[in-house]
Amino acid sequence: MVFPTDRKLGIIRDTSLQPFAPKEETFEIPIAKDVKEIKLTVQLSFSLRPGEDYPIHSVTKNVTLR
Repeated sequence: MVFPTDRKLGIIRDTSLQPFAPKEETFEIPIAKDVKEIKLTVQLSFSLRPGEDYPIHSVTKNVTLR
């Protein structure tokens, strides 16, 4: 055992999606200062095993940065 049990619980992050329960995540992506507009694509997929990804939903938006 590399870490004691109480330390392992602090490392665990809940990445599951529960049915009918809203969930909000925040991601910070570094972007160069001179960029004015980006094309953002977000994909939701189900991964049964490594290498077996099943796409569920995808959204693409053009975002203007101020």
